[in-house]
Amino acid sequence: MEIQEYFNEVKNIELDLDKITTAMEMLLYRKGRIYIIGNGGSAATASHFAVDLQKGCGLEAISLCEPGLITAIGNDIGFDKIFSYQLERFGKIDDVLVIISVSGNSPNLIEAAKYAGKNGIKVIGLLGNYGKGNVEKYCDIYIDVPSGDYGVCEDTHLMICHAIAKTIRGDS
Repeated sequence: MEIQEYFNEVKNIELDLDKITTAMEMLLYRKGRIYIIGNGGSAATASHFAVDLQKGCGLEAISLCEPGLITAIGNDIGFDKIFSYQLERFGKIDDVLVIISVSGNSPNLIEAAKYAGKNGIKVIGLLGNYGKGNVEKYCDIYIDVPSGDYGVCEDTHLMICHAIAKTIRGDS
C-alpha cells in the first residue's frame, strides 16, 4: 500500500455518527466513573483518551492499562484477568467501560466486558473490522470501523476519541 492510498482509506471511512453521539452521551451522563481498556496500540489510545477526558473535559476517566499493574496481575493471576480483576475491585453500578480493540478477540477484553455486563457497568466498544471479534456481543453499543487494516482502525479510533472530547469541551 502506498502512503496516499493509506490516507485515502482513512479519509474515506464511513462511521455511524448516531452511535458516536450515543456513546458520548453515555460518557457525559453516567453516574459513575469511566474505565478505558485496550491492548497494544489500543492501550495507548485508552490512556490518551482517559487523559483527554480528565484534563480537558473534567470527567472521572481512568485507563486500566498501567503497565506495571497489568503485568503484575498477568503474572500472578493471568493475563485474561488483567482488566476484569481491576473492575472487580473498583467498578460499580453506573460506571462505564470503554473497550478499544481492532480485533475484538482478546480474552482479557472479553472477560472485562462479561464482568461489566453482569455488574451494571455499561460497555462501549470502539472496534475494528480486522478480526470481527467476539467482544461486540457484550457491548451496550459499539462503533465499528469498517476496515480490514489495523492501522486504519487504530487511527480512526483515536479520531473518534478526539471528536468526542472536543465536542464535550465545546471546542469550535
